[in-house]
Amino acid sequence: MVYVYLVFEKKDYFFGSIAAIYDHLSAEQVGAGYHTLWNVRWKETSVILRPGLL
Repeated sequence: MVYVYLVFEKKDYFFGSIAAIYDHLSAEQVGAGYHTLWNVRWKETSVILRPGLL
């Protein structure tokens, strides 16, 4: 699951994949292109799950 929070719009989105983000939002809205997110080293990225969020 991929969580996207748009700071300026104050909106939360949940997607099943990185590609699904760009089916709904533009790269300008996200602030990064598909390949940029694809190349992130996810194993080195922190993940915070909050109870009740999912």
